[in-house]
Amino acid sequence: MFGRFRQAADVPAIGGLPFEAVGSLVVSVKSGRHLIIDGHNILHAWTDSRLLRGRSMESARARVIAAGLLIHDTEDIRVTVVFDGDGDGVSTEDAARSSDCAVIFSPASMTADDIIEQLVGGTPGPAGQITVATGDRQERSTVEALGAHTISPDNFKAWVERCELRQAGRVSRDSGNKPFGNVIPL
Repeated sequence: MFGRFRQAADVPAIGGLPFEAVGSLVVSVKSGRHLIIDGHNILHAWTDSRLLRGRSMESARARVIAAGLLIHDTEDIRVTVVFDGDGDGVSTEDAARSSDCAVIFSPASMTADDIIEQLVGGTPGPAGQITVATGDRQERSTVEALGAHTISPDNFKAWVERCELRQAGRVSRDSGNKPFGNVIPL
């Protein structure tokens, strides 16, 4: 869907989470900022994603992942989208064929919240560089106690909309507002 997909099965676990599967996800990008998205929580909070879910869970997930990619591309922020999974181990996907944008599916024995808490708690450097997008009050409280910032689903959607406007402005500027058409004189 968004890049290579791998199952992290035979990797030794650290705190219940295979290190190789997520250890590389906590390395900072240039800005040092990291957005972690509670995928299913956001998916259920947004009307458009809920409607997509009625037709296809994969399409609804793709909507949330696309929102994360937009912020990644616009703001130069590391983005990790975490979903509840049903496999035996942690599954990861490189959403943009980039080490600073990934999708994680938790194993059936853990929740996405468990993964998010381990990412926040295990990140080298200040946790204040991390923002977690979730509407789950318990999760917000836990990651804030670990030093991360949180953003509600509505404020996250507003952030995505601002990034969409910025991207549209860049495209308009870069194209010089030239009309499409045949440029070869006839």
